[in-house]
Amino acid sequence: MRSIAHAIVNSLFAVVIVSACAPVSPRTPSEQPPDGDTTTARIYAELRSRLGDERMTPTYALDVIEHSPRAYVIRPGRIRSDSLRDVGRLSRNVSISELTPGAEDIWHEASIEYRLRNYARAAELYRALVDAVPGCADCRVELARSFLGVAAQRASDDATALMYRQRAEDELTIASSLSPNLPLGAGMYSPPMWLGRSTIRAAPRDERARAVFDIASEQHHIDELDAARRLYLQTLTLEPAFGRGYLAVGDTYFDERRFTDALPWYHQAIARDSTDALAWRALAVTLLALDDPVSAKDAAIWAVIYDYHDAESWDVLRRVGRVLGFSVTPARLAKRVEVRHERDGSVSVVVDSSMGDLAKVSWLGYAFVRAVWQYEGRFEARNEASTTYFTTFEEQLEAMASLTAVWSSEPLDSAERNVDLDRLKRIAEAGYLGEYILFEELAAHDPDIVTLLSPSALHRVKQYIERFVIRGRVI
Repeated sequence: MRSIAHAIVNSLFAVVIVSACAPVSPRTPSEQPPDGDTTTARIYAELRSRLGDERMTPTYALDVIEHSPRAYVIRPGRIRSDSLRDVGRLSRNVSISELTPGAEDIWHEASIEYRLRNYARAAELYRALVDAVPGCADCRVELARSFLGVAAQRASDDATALMYRQRAEDELTIASSLSPNLPLGAGMYSPPMWLGRSTIRAAPRDERARAVFDIASEQHHIDELDAARRLYLQTLTLEPAFGRGYLAVGDTYFDERRFTDALPWYHQAIARDSTDALAWRALAVTLLALDDPVSAKDAAIWAVIYDYHDAESWDVLRRVGRVLGFSVTPARLAKRVEVRHERDGSVSVVVDSSMGDLAKVSWLGYAFVRAVWQYEGRFEARNEASTTYFTTFEEQLEAMASLTAVWSSEPLDSAERNVDLDRLKRIAEAGYLGEYILFEELAAHDPDIVTLLSPSALHRVKQYIERFVIRGRVI
C-alpha cells in the first residue's frame, strides 16, 4: 500500500503536468485509463478498487484533468496562507484601546464611512491604519469587511469582486494569526462573501419608529437608561415586529444588572427572529450572570451557529466552557492545497510540501474534485441556470469525502499522522461530514446560509458542535 502512495505522488508531479496540455476531450467515469503507463494504470486500479464511483472520486477527477485542454501546473511548495500567517506571528496584537490618538481618529473616521456604506473610502482609511499599526487584528478585520463591501458593490464585475474578496481573506488570515481566538483566517476554498449576518434588520422599517429608535440609542449610549427604555418601548408600539427593539429593552435592564428582568425581553427577541445571533449571545451572557451555565451553553452554541464570524459569541462559549470544564476549538481545516486560475488560462495547484506522501495525495484528490467542478464543466452541468460559479453543498461533500477516503485508504505509521485529517476522518466516520460542511464551510463562507436550513438540520449542526468543537466534559 505504501508504495502506491509514493507512486501517486511521483506520477502526479511528473505525468499530470506534461499530459494536462494535451487537447483531448474529457471521458466519462466508466472509461478506462489509457494504456502505456503502467504506473498510472496501477494507481487508477488501486484507487478505483478502494473508492468506487458512486460520487466523483479523485480518480475520475484525475482522468478529466489529465485530458483537459487546459494546462494544470501541479507542484509541491509553501502554501500562501502560511506565509501570510507569518506576518501575524512576527507581531504582537495591538487592541483598539492601545491605538495612539492619531490612529484612533482614523479608526473613528473609517467606522463612519463604513456605516454610510462608503466602503471604498473606509477601505482606504483602514488600509492606512493597518500600514501604521500592522499588529492590530481588529483593524485588519474591519479592512476585510470594507473589502467585502466593495466586492458586493461591484458584484457585476466578477473578476474585480473576486479580487476584493481574496484581499479580504488575506487580511483575515493575518488577523487570525495575531488573535488566534478569531473564527477567521485560512481554511476556505473560496473567500467569504460577507462577515456577519446581513439579513437581520438593525433598524425599524417604519420611518417614525426608526427616528424614535435612533434617539433611544443616543440616550442608551450616554447611560440614560430609563429614558432609553421608554423610547425603545415607544418604538415597539410603532413597529411590534422589530426584534432588535426587544433586544434593546433587555439591554437596558442588563446594564442596570437587573438580569432577571432582562431575560423575557431576550426571549421575545428570539421569538421574533430565532436566527438572531446577537439575541442568543445576550441571552447566554445573562444566563451566565444568573449562574445557569448549562442553559448559557445552549444559547451560546446557537449564537455561533447563527453567526459563524461573531468573535464575541465564540468568546462567550469559551467563558461558559471555563465554568463547565470544556474547551472550544473550531474544527475547520486549514486547506493544505491551493488552486488558482492564472492569467494565461492555466490552473496552478500547489500542495503543502511539508506533509507526508499520503497527506499530499489526499489533498490533491480534494483539489482535483474541486477543479473539475469549477473549471471542467461539472458546475455548469449541475447548475445550468447559473451564470456565475459558486460553491455548492454537493461539491463540498464530494471533495471532502474524497479527502477522507484517500486518507483512510491505508494504515499509517506514527511519522505520517496528520491531526487535521485524523479529526476529519473521525467526523466522517461518526456521520457528521455533512454538518461539518454546513457549519465550517458554507456558514463560514456566507453566514446567512443558516436561514435556509431546516430545524432538524440546525439541531444536527448543534450536535456536531457539541461532539467535535467542544472538547471535554459537556453537560
